[in-house]
Amino acid sequence: MGLFAEPEELKNDEIDNATVVTIRGPLAQHDDWWEDSYEAIRARVRVACDQVAPTVILRIDSPGGDVAGLFDAARGIRDDCLSAGKQLIAHVEGQCCSAAYALATAADRIVASRTAEVGSIGIIAARVDESRALENAGVTVTLITSGARKGDGWPVQPMSEEELESYQADIDGLAAEFFEAVSLRRGITTDEIEALEASTLRGQAAVDAGLVDELGSFDSVIASLGAAPAKGNPMDDIKEALRAIAEDEECSEEERERARRALAALDGEEDEGAEDGDSDEESAEDGEDDPEAEDDSDEESAEDETDEGAEDDEEDDPKAAKRGKVSAKTAGEIAAHGSKLEQRVAKLERRDAAKEKRRLIAAHGGVSKGMSKILMTKPLFEVKALLAEMPKPKKPKLGDHAATTTVGGTRGKNQNSGSQLPPDEAKAMRRAMGLEKETFGVVERGNVLLLGAPQTEGGE
Repeated sequence: MGLFAEPEELKNDEIDNATVVTIRGPLAQHDDWWEDSYEAIRARVRVACDQVAPTVILRIDSPGGDVAGLFDAARGIRDDCLSAGKQLIAHVEGQCCSAAYALATAADRIVASRTAEVGSIGIIAARVDESRALENAGVTVTLITSGARKGDGWPVQPMSEEELESYQADIDGLAAEFFEAVSLRRGITTDEIEALEASTLRGQAAVDAGLVDELGSFDSVIASLGAAPAKGNPMDDIKEALRAIAEDEECSEEERERARRALAALDGEEDEGAEDGDSDEESAEDGEDDPEAEDDSDEESAEDETDEGAEDDEEDDPKAAKRGKVSAKTAGEIAAHGSKLEQRVAKLERRDAAKEKRRLIAAHGGVSKGMSKILMTKPLFEVKALLAEMPKPKKPKLGDHAATTTVGGTRGKNQNSGSQLPPDEAKAMRRAMGLEKETFGVVERGNVLLLGAPQTEGGE
C-alpha cells in the first residue's frame, strides 16, 4: 500500500444536453498516478463525441503542465469534436494557465468565472547547478562524454554560456509555437500575446485581452445551451463557414475561390439528390415490369457502393464532396477558419472599445496615469460612468478674448507688453501664469486706513 491514495479517476458527466469532460490538476503527456494526462483527456473527449449530446464542455481547473504532446492534444481534441459534429465549449472555474490554456483554445468559446485565472502563455524550464554543493562536501564528479554537449543539463557541473544559449533558443522556439497556436484560435496577433509577458489575467481584463470570450458560471453555460436541438444536417455548419470564407475580403482570392467551388459542389448535391429521387421512383416502376432490370440494378448498386467506398478514402475527391461527404481534415480546416473569422470580429470590437476608452480619458484631462491603467481594464460602459463622476480640472477664466490672444516673445521690464487684452483681463492672465500675486493688507491713504485692501506683488 502506498503512502498516498490514488486520485479518483476522472469520468465524464452528462448534464442536460451536454457531455462534461473535466480537466483538473497538473498535466502530463502520459498517464500518471496523480497527474491528469493528455492521453486520458483525449480518451474522455472521444467518449464524449460518441454520446448523443450535441455539446462537449471542457471543465478546466489546472495550472498547466508538460509541453511534450500538448499541441498535438489540443489539435486532436478539436478534430475529434469537428468530426463528430459537436459544439466545443471551455469553462474555467479556478485556473486555466499555460498548457491548460492551450487545451482551452481548442474550444469554439471560452467562458470563465469572474475570479478565474487565465493566461501564462509561455514556456519555463529549470536547470539546477549542484557543483558548489558537491565541492563543499568534498565530492568531485567527472563527466566522460562522447561529445562536448552531451553533458548539458547535468547538475554536477556549472552551466556554460553555450548551454544557456542552447536552452534559451529551445524555449523561444517552443514559445513561438505556443503563440502561433493561440493566435490561430483566438484571433490575437503573436505580438500581442508576447506582449503579455506570460502574465495571468482575471475577469474583464482577460476578456479585454482576448483570452476569454465572456464571464459566467458553469451553470450559466449549461443554461445558455437551452433545450437539445433536433438533429439536423451536419453539412449546414460547413456550408455556413464556406460562405463566410467566400465573402471574407481578408482571405486570399485563392482561398475564396476554393470555398466557392466547395460550396457549389455541396449545393449541387442537393439538386442531384432530388433528381436521384425521381429516377429511383422510375426505377421502381420499371422494376415491377422487368425483373431482370431489377437484378441488373442490384449489381450496379453493388458496384456503386464499392466505388463510393474507394472515393471516400480520397480527401479531395470532388465526387465525395458532391455527395456531401467531407473528410474530417477538410471539415476541421473549414470550421477552424470560420471560428477564426469570428475571433477577428471580436478583436476589432475590443480594439474599438479600447480606442474609445483612450479618447474619453484624454478628453477628461484630469485622469492620472495610474487611474488610466485601471480604467483601461474596465468595460466601456463602466469607464463612461466613472469618468462622469470624476471632477474635471478647473481652468482659469481669462475672459472672452483669451482665445484670440497672441503670446509674444520675452521682453524686458520697461518694454511695452504688447497685450491686446483689457487691463483687468491682462491682470488676471498674469496672476494665472504666476507672474503676479495678490495679497491683502493695510493701506494708508491720508488720514484713512483701508483694512484688507488688495496689493500686488511682482508683475511689471
